[in-house]
Amino acid sequence: MDRPGAGFQLRWLMLPASWVLLVCALSLPRHGYTGLQIRPDGRVESVESGSPGALAGLEPGDRLSAPEDDRAGRAAPADPLESAAPGVPLVVMRERGGATVPVWIAPSAPPDGERRYGAMLFAVATAFMLLGGWVWSERRDRLTRTFYLLCLAFSVMLAP
Repeated sequence: MDRPGAGFQLRWLMLPASWVLLVCALSLPRHGYTGLQIRPDGRVESVESGSPGALAGLEPGDRLSAPEDDRAGRAAPADPLESAAPGVPLVVMRERGGATVPVWIAPSAPPDGERRYGAMLFAVATAFMLLGGWVWSERRDRLTRTFYLLCLAFSVMLAP
């Protein structure tokens, strides 16, 4: 079957998607568990009982932010829990009732359910990438190109 040459350019998109999946796979064991669900505006949506967030005294409705600068002088990240790692204490600023105080959270290793969920997300993301690549290698037309690009996008979005 003679295939058009346009597929060569799109085939390279598998490299960044593969890189994202590889980085995610290697970083899964280093994800810290806080037991907090945070909205994009920094408010705590839920706190699991017995979690590191609950032990730190955080409650739903609290607004979390990162300290202005860390000890190395770097700017504060947008997500205050971004640098959470198991066993490494994390300082966040909690705003409740107009008062802002620092709070120490000791992230732990993810519980079994969270680890299984992360592994399942990784498996689904990998399956999307493999499916898109396989379909693209078999047939190249406008519909298949759209399917291939959607598979790669889903793969990157689902990567834990």
